[in-house]
Amino acid sequence: MKTRNFNESLKFSIEGIIWGLKYERNIKIQFFIGIIAIILGIVFDFSNIELLLILLWTGVIISAE
Repeated sequence: MKTRNFNESLKFSIEGIIWGLKYERNIKIQFFIGIIAIILGIVFDFSNIELLLILLWTGVIISAE
């Protein structure tokens, strides 16, 4: 298997996110919940740690799929 550089890997990951948002219902839901969490975190002035934990719990940062 050919080793890929960081730019290629980043390109493939972005393409995968875009594909998931187009075709996968659960990823759309996770993305929507993550956006709401970010907005609420800004509105209620959450600390960075609290916002990070919320994003982890909603599955935005690390998806189990």
